[in-house]
Amino acid sequence: MRKRHRNRKSYPCAVPAMFLLVGVLLIVIGSIGLRKVIAFTETTATIDSITTSKSGKNTSHSVTVSYTVNGKTYKEPLGQYQRDFREGKRIDIYYNPDYPQEIYYPDVSGTVVLFVFGGIFLLISLLGFILYFRKQQRPNDSQRQFDQSYPERQ
Repeated sequence: MRKRHRNRKSYPCAVPAMFLLVGVLLIVIGSIGLRKVIAFTETTATIDSITTSKSGKNTSHSVTVSYTVNGKTYKEPLGQYQRDFREGKRIDIYYNPDYPQEIYYPDVSGTVVLFVFGGIFLLISLLGFILYFRKQQRPNDSQRQFDQSYPERQ
Protein backbone atom coordinates (compact mmCIF):
# COMPACT_ATOMS: atom_id res chain seq x y z
CA MET A 1 0.00 0.00 0.00
CA ARG A 2 1.37 3.39 -0.96
CA LYS A 3 1.77 5.98 1.68
CA ARG A 4 0.22 9.28 0.95
CA HIS A 5 2.30 12.27 1.69
CA ARG A 6 0.33 15.32 2.42
CA ASN A 7 1.59 18.58 1.15
CA ARG A 8 3.41 19.56 4.32
CA LYS A 9 4.46 23.10 4.77
CA SER A 10 7.63 23.85 6.63
CA TYR A 11 7.51 26.48 9.33
CA PRO A 12 11.18 27.32 9.92
CA CYS A 13 10.28 30.40 11.98
CA ALA A 14 8.18 28.34 14.41
CA VAL A 15 11.11 27.18 16.55
CA PRO A 16 12.64 30.64 17.09
CA ALA A 17 9.13 32.01 17.67
CA MET A 18 8.51 29.38 20.37
CA PHE A 19 11.84 30.26 22.03
CA LEU A 20 10.85 33.92 21.87
CA LEU A 21 7.48 33.19 23.48
CA VAL A 22 8.99 31.10 26.29
CA GLY A 23 11.72 33.69 26.90
CA VAL A 24 9.22 36.53 27.16
CA LEU A 25 6.98 34.44 29.42
CA LEU A 26 9.87 33.63 31.80
CA ILE A 27 10.88 37.28 32.00
CA VAL A 28 7.28 38.37 32.64
CA ILE A 29 6.90 35.83 35.46
CA GLY A 30 10.19 37.01 36.97
CA SER A 31 9.05 40.60 36.67
CA ILE A 32 5.94 39.90 38.73
CA GLY A 33 8.06 38.91 41.72
CA LEU A 34 10.39 41.84 41.17
CA ARG A 35 7.44 44.23 40.93
CA LYS A 36 6.17 43.06 44.32
CA VAL A 37 9.55 43.72 45.92
CA ILE A 38 9.55 47.23 44.45
CA ALA A 39 5.91 48.07 45.29
CA PHE A 40 5.70 46.36 48.69
CA THR A 41 7.29 47.50 51.97
CA GLU A 42 9.89 45.41 53.75
CA THR A 43 9.48 44.30 57.36
CA THR A 44 10.75 41.54 59.63
CA ALA A 45 8.47 38.65 60.50
CA THR A 46 8.78 35.80 62.97
CA ILE A 47 7.90 32.25 62.00
CA ASP A 48 5.18 31.24 64.47
CA SER A 49 4.41 27.74 63.29
CA ILE A 50 5.35 25.17 60.68
CA THR A 51 2.77 22.46 60.03
CA THR A 52 3.87 19.40 58.09
CA SER A 53 1.45 17.06 56.36
CA LYS A 54 2.15 13.93 54.35
CA SER A 55 0.05 12.38 51.62
CA GLY A 56 1.68 9.25 50.24
CA LYS A 57 5.15 10.25 49.08
CA ASN A 58 4.34 13.98 49.06
CA THR A 59 5.17 16.21 52.00
CA SER A 60 3.82 19.74 52.31
CA HIS A 61 4.57 22.46 54.83
CA SER A 62 2.41 25.36 55.96
CA VAL A 63 4.28 28.28 57.47
CA THR A 64 2.57 30.98 59.54
CA VAL A 65 4.37 34.23 60.32
CA SER A 66 3.59 37.22 62.50
CA TYR A 67 4.69 40.77 61.83
CA THR A 68 3.79 44.29 62.95
CA VAL A 69 2.70 47.17 60.72
CA ASN A 70 1.89 50.58 62.22
CA GLY A 71 1.52 49.08 65.70
CA LYS A 72 -0.88 46.31 64.60
CA THR A 73 0.27 42.69 64.65
CA TYR A 74 -0.74 40.41 61.78
CA LYS A 75 -0.54 36.62 61.64
CA GLU A 76 -0.66 35.29 58.08
CA PRO A 77 0.28 32.16 56.12
CA LEU A 78 3.54 32.67 54.27
CA GLY A 79 2.80 30.43 51.30
CA GLN A 80 6.39 29.27 51.01
CA TYR A 81 8.71 26.91 52.83
CA GLN A 82 12.47 26.54 52.90
CA ARG A 83 14.55 23.89 54.63
CA ASP A 84 16.24 26.38 56.93
CA PHE A 85 12.90 27.62 58.32
CA ARG A 86 12.29 26.90 61.98
CA GLU A 87 9.82 28.27 64.50
CA GLY A 88 11.05 31.51 66.04
CA LYS A 89 13.29 32.40 63.09
CA ARG A 90 13.12 35.99 61.93
CA ILE A 91 12.84 36.53 58.17
CA ASP A 92 12.46 39.55 55.92
CA ILE A 93 9.12 39.73 54.12
CA TYR A 94 7.33 42.35 52.03
CA TYR A 95 3.77 43.51 52.62
CA ASN A 96 1.35 45.56 50.58
CA PRO A 97 1.12 49.00 52.26
CA ASP A 98 -2.51 49.34 51.16
CA TYR A 99 -3.46 45.87 52.39
CA PRO A 100 -0.94 44.68 55.05
CA GLN A 101 -2.41 41.15 55.11
CA GLU A 102 -0.98 40.58 51.63
CA ILE A 103 2.61 39.43 52.11
CA TYR A 104 5.36 38.23 49.84
CA TYR A 105 8.51 36.30 50.70
CA PRO A 106 11.03 37.03 47.96
CA ASP A 107 12.76 34.09 46.38
CA VAL A 108 15.59 36.09 44.85
CA SER A 109 17.36 33.06 43.42
CA GLY A 110 14.15 31.97 41.66
CA THR A 111 13.67 35.41 40.15
CA VAL A 112 17.27 35.51 38.94
CA VAL A 113 16.90 32.05 37.38
CA LEU A 114 13.77 33.16 35.53
CA PHE A 115 15.54 36.22 34.14
CA VAL A 116 18.66 34.24 33.15
CA PHE A 117 16.73 31.48 31.38
CA GLY A 118 14.40 34.04 29.81
CA GLY A 119 17.43 35.88 28.44
CA ILE A 120 18.94 32.64 27.13
CA PHE A 121 15.71 31.77 25.35
CA LEU A 122 15.55 35.26 23.84
CA LEU A 123 19.13 34.97 22.58
CA ILE A 124 18.43 31.56 21.04
CA SER A 125 15.33 32.93 19.31
CA LEU A 126 17.30 35.92 18.03
CA LEU A 127 19.99 33.60 16.66
CA GLY A 128 17.30 31.43 15.02
CA PHE A 129 15.67 34.42 13.35
CA ILE A 130 19.03 35.74 12.13
CA LEU A 131 19.94 32.36 10.64
CA TYR A 132 16.52 32.02 9.04
CA PHE A 133 16.56 35.44 7.41
CA ARG A 134 20.18 35.08 6.26
CA LYS A 135 19.20 31.81 4.59
CA GLN A 136 16.25 33.54 2.89
CA GLN A 137 18.52 36.20 1.43
CA ARG A 138 21.07 33.72 0.05
CA PRO A 139 20.18 32.26 -3.34
CA ASN A 140 19.89 28.48 -3.36
CA ASP A 141 21.96 26.20 -5.63
CA SER A 142 19.31 25.88 -8.34
CA GLN A 143 18.94 29.66 -8.49
CA ARG A 144 22.73 30.04 -8.86
CA GLN A 145 22.83 27.43 -11.65
CA PHE A 146 19.99 29.23 -13.45
CA ASP A 147 21.76 32.56 -13.10
CA GLN A 148 25.02 31.09 -14.43
CA SER A 149 23.22 29.50 -17.41
CA TYR A 150 21.51 32.75 -18.37
CA PRO A 151 23.92 35.57 -17.53
CA GLU A 152 21.88 38.08 -19.53
CA ARG A 153 19.08 37.80 -16.89
CA GLN A 154 21.23 39.08 -14.08
